Amino acid sequence: MRKVATLFFFMAVVSLGAEIHPKYYREMQQNAPEDLRLKILDVSRDWRFWSDTRHVKVKAVVVEVNKSKVGLTPATQVFFEYDVFTPSGGWAGPRPMPLLEENSVTDFFGERIGVDKKRGVILRPTARGYSFERVGEYR
Repeated sequence: MRKVATLFFFMAVVSLGAEIHPKYYREMQQNAPEDLRLKILDVSRDWRFWSDTRHVKVKAVVVEVNKSKVGLTPATQVFFEYDVFTPSGGWAGPRPMPLLEENSVTDFFGERIGVDKKRGVILRPTARGYSFERVGEYR
């Protein structure tokens, strides 16, 4: 009985930190058509107090291009949306997307999904919780 209890305790502790292995995030980043550095100009989010998910809209400008399938260049205005999930206690799963801050500079891994006269190039993050932060060095 003691061995069973120890096994269950060990499994519970291990699952608390369970996340996607960094090599899979790195693979998502390497496969992203757009690998950019962005200066965040504006961040707006909804204010649903009863929800653990917030919808975020971001306006930014490209400051550096590491890779761009569509030929983005520095000074290009971009726009993207994503959801920020705030996990409750005991969360075990993929890393949630972080909430970006205005006037910060961040990595971006994603794809272009359109162009809009008002918002600029419309992007979509594609590396889940590591869409705005580089995993390891692989350049």
